[in-house]
Amino acid sequence: PYLAASAMLVQADDGSAFEPAAVPLVIREADLDYQLARIFVFTRILRDMPHSRVELLAEARIDVPPLLRGEIWAAILSLGAPHAVAAHYHSVDKVSPHVSDHQIAVDVPRCHQYDDMLATPLGHAKLTRVIKRWTAGHSVMVYWQGLDSVAAPFVRLLFHDEALAYGCLEAVINKHLADFFVEDNSVIMRKSLAAFSALMAFHFPRVAAHLLTMDFRPELYAIPWFLTLFAHVFPIDSLVVLWDTLLLGHTSLKFFVALALVEQMQSLLVSADFSVCILAFSELPNVDFELAVTAAKRLFAATPPSIRKLQLSPVAHLDDPVEPEWSPRIAPADVLAALRASPRRACVLDIRLREHIVRDGGTLQSAVVIPYPEVEVEPSRLLDELPPTVDGQGVRIVAIVASAPDHATNVAQALVAAGLAHVAIVDGGWEALAAQRKARSAQA
Repeated sequence: PYLAASAMLVQADDGSAFEPAAVPLVIREADLDYQLARIFVFTRILRDMPHSRVELLAEARIDVPPLLRGEIWAAILSLGAPHAVAAHYHSVDKVSPHVSDHQIAVDVPRCHQYDDMLATPLGHAKLTRVIKRWTAGHSVMVYWQGLDSVAAPFVRLLFHDEALAYGCLEAVINKHLADFFVEDNSVIMRKSLAAFSALMAFHFPRVAAHLLTMDFRPELYAIPWFLTLFAHVFPIDSLVVLWDTLLLGHTSLKFFVALALVEQMQSLLVSADFSVCILAFSELPNVDFELAVTAAKRLFAATPPSIRKLQLSPVAHLDDPVEPEWSPRIAPADVLAALRASPRRACVLDIRLREHIVRDGGTLQSAVVIPYPEVEVEPSRLLDELPPTVDGQGVRIVAIVASAPDHATNVAQALVAAGLAHVAIVDGGWEALAAQRKARSAQA
C-alpha cells in the first residue's frame, strides 16, 4: 500500500519547528533550503502519481515550489500519462488557416511581453500553436480576446513541454471557463457579474451600496477577472499565487478571490467618487496576493453552500437585462441548519403580508415579524428589531421571507444600504421554508 508522509515543518533558527503557513510565502520562496526540501517532497509525489494524489493535494494547499509549478499544476488537473497528453496535442492540425488567426496574430505579440521567454519569437510561436490547437479542436467554442492571457502562464511554466501546457489550458477552460468561450457569452457573463454583485452585498454591504448607488457596476471592471481568471489583470509571477489556489478549489472560488480584492480596497472604495473607483480598479494598487488567497478561503467558508452556487434570476431572453442584485438567495435547508446550530447564528425576517401570515398558520418561533408594507415605513426599525449581534459582527445570516419577490428585494436593499452584512432572500419563500421544516421533522 502507498504510505503518505506527513506534511513538512519549517525549521527555525533556534531549532524549533513550525507550520509553513506561519511564514510569509515570499520568504518561503526565497529560502533555498526550504525550496530544496519542497522539491524533494513533490518529486516523490509526482513519481508516485496517481497513487499519491491525496498527498499531492494536501501538500499543494501548503504551497507550490516555483521550479515544479507547471508539473504540479498538470498533476492537479489530472491530465494523464505523458504519452497520452502528447498524442492528444498532436492529433489536431495546428498549422492550417483558421478564422481566428488574424486576432491571434494581433494578441500574441501583446500578451505578457514583459516576460523574457514569452517575448521571444519562440515564445510567440509556442503560444500561437497552443491557442490554435485549442481553436481547431473545439468547433463549438470560439476564440475570445483573453484566451491568450489564460494560455500564457502555462506556456511560460511549461516552455519545455508544449503538449503539457496545452493540456493544462484545456483542462482549466473545461472546468472554469467553458461557458465563457462560446459564440454568445453575454448571458453567462451578465449572470456572473450579477452574482458577484450579490456576493459583495452579502459580505461588504457598505461598499456594494456605495458602488450601486453611483451605478458603478461590475461590468466596468470585473469582466476580465472572470473571463481570464485574472490572467489579463496581473503579471504571471503574481498570478500564479492565485492560481495555486484556484486550480485546487471550487469553480466559484474566483468570485471570492474577486471579493478579497475588494476587501483590500474597501477603505478607499466606500467613500470614493466614480473617477477614483475607475482608477482604483484599473490599477489595483498594492495587492497582497497571499492575503487575497487567505481572505478568499475565509469568505468562501463563511458563505452558506447554496449561496456559493450563485442562484440568480433566470434570463428568459438574450436581450433581458440582468440587474445587479442587492442580496443572494439562500436555500431553506441552509437557513434551518444555521438556526439549528445556534439561534444567534441566523435570523428569519418575516415580512409577509399580515393576512398571509395568518393564512399560513403563523411563522417560526424565533422569527422577527414586520409585515409588509409596515416594514418599508422605517427601514431603521429593521436594525432595531434584529437579534443581538454575534461577536460584534452582526447576525450571521438575515434570511428574508416575503409574500412577493419585489417585497423581499426592497427590504434587502434597505438593509444593505444601512450596512448590514449577510442579508439573503430565502429561495422559494415561506412555502419552501415550511416544506423543508416539515421534511426535517418527519425525518427526525
